Amino acid sequence: MDGTVYFAVFKNIQSADGDTFGTGLANVDTRFEAGRSFKDGMSLRYDKKAKYLYLYQVVNDRSLDPRINQVKGAKGGEGIRYPHLVPGAKLDAKSELPIRDDIASFALKLSVDPTVITSWGHFRDSGFASLQHDLDNTNKTHRHKVDNVEKDRIVRMAFSHLAPKQLKISNPTYSRHAHALGEFETDFGVADSSHNLTKSKAHLDLMDVHAKIDTEHLKVVAHVGRLVKAAEAGKEPDYVQIMFAPPVR
Repeated sequence: MDGTVYFAVFKNIQSADGDTFGTGLANVDTRFEAGRSFKDGMSLRYDKKAKYLYLYQVVNDRSLDPRINQVKGAKGGEGIRYPHLVPGAKLDAKSELPIRDDIASFALKLSVDPTVITSWGHFRDSGFASLQHDLDNTNKTHRHKVDNVEKDRIVRMAFSHLAPKQLKISNPTYSRHAHALGEFETDFGVADSSHNLTKSKAHLDLMDVHAKIDTEHLKVVAHVGRLVKAAEAGKEPDYVQIMFAPPVR
Protein backbone atom coordinates (compact mmCIF):
# COMPACT_ATOMS: atom_id res chain seq x y z
CA MET A 1 0.00 0.00 0.00
CA ASP A 2 1.80 3.10 -1.20
CA GLY A 3 1.54 6.05 -3.53
CA THR A 4 2.86 9.50 -4.35
CA VAL A 5 2.01 12.78 -2.65
CA TYR A 6 2.33 15.84 -4.87
CA PHE A 7 2.15 19.34 -3.42
CA ALA A 8 2.46 22.94 -4.52
CA VAL A 9 2.15 26.41 -3.03
CA PHE A 10 0.32 29.22 -4.88
CA LYS A 11 0.50 32.91 -4.01
CA ASN A 12 -2.58 35.11 -3.84
CA ILE A 13 -2.77 37.23 -7.00
CA GLN A 14 -6.42 38.32 -6.62
CA SER A 15 -7.30 37.01 -10.08
CA ALA A 16 -10.66 38.20 -11.37
CA ASP A 17 -11.71 34.93 -13.06
CA GLY A 18 -12.50 32.99 -9.90
CA ASP A 19 -8.94 31.75 -9.49
CA THR A 20 -7.73 33.86 -6.57
CA PHE A 21 -4.39 32.08 -6.21
CA GLY A 22 -3.50 31.71 -9.88
CA THR A 23 -3.73 27.92 -10.09
CA GLY A 24 -4.63 28.00 -13.79
CA LEU A 25 -8.18 26.64 -13.40
CA ALA A 26 -10.85 29.27 -13.97
CA ASN A 27 -13.54 29.47 -11.26
CA VAL A 28 -11.67 26.97 -9.09
CA ASP A 29 -12.75 29.03 -6.06
CA THR A 30 -16.32 27.79 -6.55
CA ARG A 31 -15.16 24.17 -6.20
CA PHE A 32 -14.03 24.56 -2.62
CA GLU A 33 -15.53 22.14 -0.09
CA ALA A 34 -15.02 23.07 3.56
CA GLY A 35 -13.16 20.58 5.75
CA ARG A 36 -13.58 19.63 9.38
CA SER A 37 -11.70 20.90 12.38
CA PHE A 38 -10.78 19.44 15.74
CA LYS A 39 -13.86 18.08 17.56
CA ASP A 40 -15.70 17.85 14.22
CA GLY A 41 -16.30 21.56 13.67
CA MET A 42 -16.22 23.02 10.16
CA SER A 43 -13.67 25.13 8.34
CA LEU A 44 -14.31 28.83 8.06
CA ARG A 45 -15.43 30.18 4.68
CA TYR A 46 -12.83 29.87 1.91
CA ASP A 47 -10.35 32.62 2.67
CA LYS A 48 -9.65 34.58 -0.51
CA LYS A 49 -7.53 37.05 1.45
CA ALA A 50 -4.98 34.48 2.60
CA LYS A 51 -1.44 35.05 1.34
CA TYR A 52 -0.79 31.47 0.18
CA LEU A 53 -2.71 28.36 -0.85
CA TYR A 54 -1.13 24.97 -0.05
CA LEU A 55 -2.41 22.08 -2.17
CA TYR A 56 -1.75 18.35 -1.77
CA GLN A 57 -2.75 15.45 -4.02
CA VAL A 58 -2.38 11.73 -3.31
CA VAL A 59 -2.07 9.34 -6.28
CA ASN A 60 -2.27 5.56 -5.93
CA ASP A 61 0.47 4.62 -8.38
CA ARG A 62 3.54 3.04 -6.87
CA SER A 63 2.99 -0.63 -7.76
CA LEU A 64 1.98 0.32 -11.30
CA ASP A 65 5.41 1.32 -12.57
CA PRO A 66 6.28 -1.15 -15.37
CA ARG A 67 9.99 -0.75 -14.67
CA ILE A 68 9.56 -2.67 -11.42
CA ASN A 69 7.17 -5.28 -12.80
CA GLN A 70 9.49 -7.23 -15.05
CA VAL A 71 8.47 -10.63 -16.36
CA LYS A 72 10.83 -13.26 -14.96
CA GLY A 73 13.13 -14.76 -17.57
CA ALA A 74 12.28 -12.17 -20.24
CA LYS A 75 15.02 -11.22 -22.69
CA GLY A 76 16.31 -7.66 -22.76
CA GLY A 77 16.10 -7.19 -19.01
CA GLU A 78 16.31 -3.39 -19.10
CA GLY A 79 13.25 -3.01 -21.33
CA ILE A 80 9.66 -2.49 -20.27
CA ARG A 81 7.95 -5.82 -19.64
CA TYR A 82 4.37 -5.31 -18.50
CA PRO A 83 2.19 -7.51 -20.75
CA HIS A 84 -0.97 -6.96 -18.73
CA LEU A 85 -1.16 -3.43 -20.11
CA VAL A 86 0.12 -3.87 -23.67
CA PRO A 87 -2.32 -4.59 -26.54
CA GLY A 88 -1.60 -7.87 -28.29
CA ALA A 89 0.94 -9.08 -25.74
CA LYS A 90 0.82 -12.76 -24.87
CA LEU A 91 -0.03 -13.32 -21.24
CA ASP A 92 1.84 -15.90 -19.25
CA ALA A 93 -0.58 -17.66 -16.95
CA LYS A 94 2.09 -17.59 -14.25
CA SER A 95 2.78 -13.86 -14.48
CA GLU A 96 1.62 -11.98 -11.43
CA LEU A 97 -0.27 -8.73 -11.18
CA PRO A 98 1.27 -5.91 -9.16
CA ILE A 99 0.25 -6.13 -5.52
CA ARG A 100 -1.42 -2.90 -4.51
CA ASP A 101 -4.00 -1.50 -2.13
CA ASP A 102 -5.44 1.97 -2.44
CA ILE A 103 -4.44 4.49 0.20
CA ALA A 104 -7.41 4.92 2.52
CA SER A 105 -6.14 7.97 4.40
CA PHE A 106 -3.25 10.41 4.44
CA ALA A 107 -1.92 12.48 7.33
CA LEU A 108 0.49 15.38 7.12
CA LYS A 109 2.31 17.04 10.01
CA LEU A 110 2.32 20.83 9.71
CA SER A 111 4.86 22.63 11.87
CA VAL A 112 2.77 25.77 12.21
CA ASP A 113 0.38 27.29 14.72
CA PRO A 114 -3.08 26.00 13.65
CA THR A 115 -4.55 29.45 14.28
CA VAL A 116 -2.77 30.78 11.16
CA ILE A 117 -4.62 28.28 8.94
CA THR A 118 -7.64 30.34 7.96
CA SER A 119 -9.55 27.75 5.86
CA TRP A 120 -9.06 24.17 4.73
CA GLY A 121 -10.83 21.52 2.71
CA HIS A 122 -10.60 20.27 -0.89
CA PHE A 123 -11.56 21.34 -4.41
CA ARG A 124 -14.13 19.19 -6.21
CA ASP A 125 -12.96 17.26 -9.31
CA SER A 126 -9.60 19.05 -9.34
CA GLY A 127 -5.98 17.96 -9.48
CA PHE A 128 -2.52 18.93 -10.66
CA ALA A 129 -1.73 18.98 -14.38
CA SER A 130 1.20 19.87 -16.65
CA LEU A 131 2.59 19.31 -20.13
CA GLN A 132 3.56 15.65 -20.57
CA HIS A 133 4.78 13.36 -23.33
CA ASP A 134 1.92 11.10 -24.39
CA LEU A 135 3.53 7.72 -23.68
CA ASP A 136 2.14 4.26 -24.18
CA ASN A 137 2.67 1.54 -21.58
CA THR A 138 6.03 0.51 -23.08
CA ASN A 139 7.60 3.97 -22.70
CA LYS A 140 7.19 4.94 -26.37
CA THR A 141 5.99 8.44 -27.20
CA HIS A 142 2.82 8.58 -29.27
CA ARG A 143 3.36 10.59 -32.47
CA HIS A 144 0.92 12.63 -34.56
CA LYS A 145 1.01 14.92 -37.56
CA VAL A 146 1.08 18.69 -37.15
CA ASP A 147 1.00 20.62 -40.43
CA ASN A 148 1.97 17.38 -42.23
CA VAL A 149 5.01 16.95 -39.98
CA GLU A 150 5.13 13.99 -37.61
CA LYS A 151 5.99 15.05 -34.07
CA ASP A 152 5.91 13.64 -30.57
CA ARG A 153 2.51 14.27 -29.01
CA ILE A 154 2.87 16.49 -25.96
CA VAL A 155 -0.31 17.44 -24.15
CA ARG A 156 -1.35 19.04 -20.87
CA MET A 157 -2.52 16.15 -18.73
CA ALA A 158 -3.66 15.53 -15.17
CA PHE A 159 -1.32 13.77 -12.76
CA SER A 160 -2.36 10.13 -12.52
CA HIS A 161 -1.35 6.47 -12.35
CA LEU A 162 -0.91 6.25 -16.14
CA ALA A 163 2.37 5.76 -18.00
CA PRO A 164 2.96 9.40 -19.00
CA LYS A 165 3.46 10.24 -15.34
CA GLN A 166 5.02 7.01 -14.09
CA LEU A 167 7.71 6.53 -16.71
CA LYS A 168 9.07 10.06 -16.54
CA ILE A 169 9.80 9.98 -12.82
CA SER A 170 13.48 9.10 -12.72
CA ASN A 171 13.54 7.85 -9.14
CA PRO A 172 10.13 6.62 -7.93
CA THR A 173 11.35 5.23 -4.61
CA TYR A 174 10.00 6.66 -1.36
CA SER A 175 11.84 9.60 0.15
CA ARG A 176 11.27 11.64 3.28
CA HIS A 177 12.29 14.78 1.41
CA ALA A 178 10.48 16.47 -1.45
CA HIS A 179 11.84 16.43 -5.00
CA ALA A 180 11.35 19.08 -7.66
CA LEU A 181 8.98 18.09 -10.46
CA GLY A 182 11.56 18.70 -13.16
CA GLU A 183 10.01 18.51 -16.64
CA PHE A 184 6.52 18.36 -15.11
CA GLU A 185 6.86 21.99 -14.06
CA THR A 186 6.07 23.10 -17.63
CA ASP A 187 2.59 24.65 -17.68
CA PHE A 188 2.05 23.28 -14.17
CA GLY A 189 -1.14 24.13 -12.35
CA VAL A 190 -4.60 22.84 -11.48
CA ALA A 191 -7.14 21.34 -13.90
CA ASP A 192 -10.03 18.90 -13.89
CA SER A 193 -8.95 15.71 -12.13
CA SER A 194 -9.17 13.68 -15.38
CA HIS A 195 -7.91 16.38 -17.74
CA ASN A 196 -7.02 14.67 -21.08
CA LEU A 197 -6.40 11.28 -19.39
CA THR A 198 -9.03 9.39 -21.38
CA LYS A 199 -7.48 10.71 -24.63
CA SER A 200 -3.98 9.52 -23.73
CA LYS A 201 -2.33 6.64 -25.59
CA ALA A 202 -1.81 4.70 -22.36
CA HIS A 203 -5.52 4.88 -21.52
CA LEU A 204 -6.64 3.95 -25.04
CA ASP A 205 -4.31 0.95 -24.92
CA LEU A 206 -5.79 -0.07 -21.58
CA MET A 207 -9.27 0.05 -23.06
CA ASP A 208 -8.08 -2.12 -25.96
CA VAL A 209 -6.55 -4.65 -23.57
CA HIS A 210 -9.67 -4.71 -21.41
CA ALA A 211 -11.91 -5.35 -24.43
CA LYS A 212 -9.83 -8.14 -25.96
CA ILE A 213 -8.30 -10.00 -23.03
CA ASP A 214 -9.35 -13.61 -22.55
CA THR A 215 -12.05 -14.10 -19.94
CA GLU A 216 -9.97 -16.88 -18.40
CA HIS A 217 -7.73 -14.18 -16.97
CA LEU A 218 -10.40 -12.84 -14.64
CA LYS A 219 -7.98 -11.15 -12.24
CA VAL A 220 -6.27 -9.31 -15.10
CA VAL A 221 -9.62 -8.23 -16.55
CA ALA A 222 -10.66 -6.83 -13.17
CA HIS A 223 -7.29 -5.15 -12.60
CA VAL A 224 -7.20 -3.42 -16.01
CA GLY A 225 -10.86 -2.47 -15.60
CA ARG A 226 -10.04 -0.63 -12.38
CA LEU A 227 -7.21 1.27 -14.11
CA VAL A 228 -9.54 2.29 -16.94
CA LYS A 229 -12.15 3.50 -14.45
CA ALA A 230 -9.60 5.43 -12.39
CA ALA A 231 -8.75 7.67 -15.36
CA GLU A 232 -12.32 8.89 -15.73
CA ALA A 233 -12.36 11.00 -12.55
CA GLY A 234 -10.34 11.58 -9.43
CA LYS A 235 -11.61 10.25 -6.12
CA GLU A 236 -12.95 12.86 -3.75
CA PRO A 237 -11.83 12.72 -0.11
CA ASP A 238 -14.56 11.91 2.40
CA TYR A 239 -13.34 14.88 4.42
CA VAL A 240 -10.28 16.97 5.22
CA GLN A 241 -9.64 17.43 8.91
CA ILE A 242 -7.26 19.44 11.04
CA MET A 243 -6.27 17.82 14.31
CA PHE A 244 -4.13 19.36 17.02
CA ALA A 245 -3.31 18.77 20.64
CA PRO A 246 -5.04 21.08 23.13
CA PRO A 247 -2.74 23.60 24.87
CA VAL A 248 -1.01 22.40 28.03
CA ARG A 249 -2.25 24.22 31.11
